[in-house]
Amino acid sequence: NALLCAIFWYGFVMIRPWLQITLAVVLNGSLFGYLVFVTGRTRSFIRRRYTIPEERCIGCEDVCVSTLCSPCVVMQMGRHTGNYETYRGACFTNTGLPDHVAITIPPSPNSSEWSELDQPLGNSIMR
Repeated sequence: NALLCAIFWYGFVMIRPWLQITLAVVLNGSLFGYLVFVTGRTRSFIRRRYTIPEERCIGCEDVCVSTLCSPCVVMQMGRHTGNYETYRGACFTNTGLPDHVAITIPPSPNSSEWSELDQPLGNSIMR
């Protein structure tokens, strides 16, 4: 049954070149949109967590940068969240660092762990 479905689908798509192009555009566009969405949301989370203000394109910087240069964004997030000068990067770990490295996460700017002097500048940006 699955073989017949695959043969039908292959014949249906291969006979119609315009359908191949349409499917390729839709699939690639969908995957690129998902990549931009996930990368932008992750970058936004890291910026809020480490109180990094937006410098350009206020309100949409994360999406703009993720759209124009996703590999650069991923490398920037990795360099900011990991201490790669002290520890080598490690593949197939939860953090990208060796398992023996202790991970410290700064408290959320809204938590009570911050003293008044430690409050980051630009709290009006943090919504």
